[in-house]
Amino acid sequence: MNNKSCQQELLGAIAHTWLTVKQKAKNTLKYMNYDLTFEQMMVLHILDDYEGLNLGDVADKADRERTTISRMVDGLEKRNLVIRVPDKIDKRQKLLYLTNFGKERIAQMDPLQKEFHRLIYRDIDEKEIENCIKTLNKIIDNIQKE
Repeated sequence: MNNKSCQQELLGAIAHTWLTVKQKAKNTLKYMNYDLTFEQMMVLHILDDYEGLNLGDVADKADRERTTISRMVDGLEKRNLVIRVPDKIDKRQKLLYLTNFGKERIAQMDPLQKEFHRLIYRDIDEKEIENCIKTLNKIIDNIQKE
């Protein structure tokens, strides 16, 4: 395989991998009756990792538009999974936190996430994962240098 077709195949594999992972996650969420979209689940996991973010920060971490995240958070608030709290320093800003029910939902999904990871990484050793991460980070660095 020549270098150009190898490079194109890599980009295609990256895109196909992301779409496949996303579709499997969507199907799993639907099967488990979690009543959450893949994107809403991403927001919950972001808030689980970084509580007290504003909408803009969540949008950046989720790589989504702020208005899209705002609509998602509205839905998560209606389900009592997320709460908006005024920032103590800048009252115009609202900070996002998981509710206790949101934390419980994340905990309920933990075994599912572990099983999902087991499926994804089956028959892939640590060295292969490390090499893949290095390659993807080089691609990201090359793009960001431009």
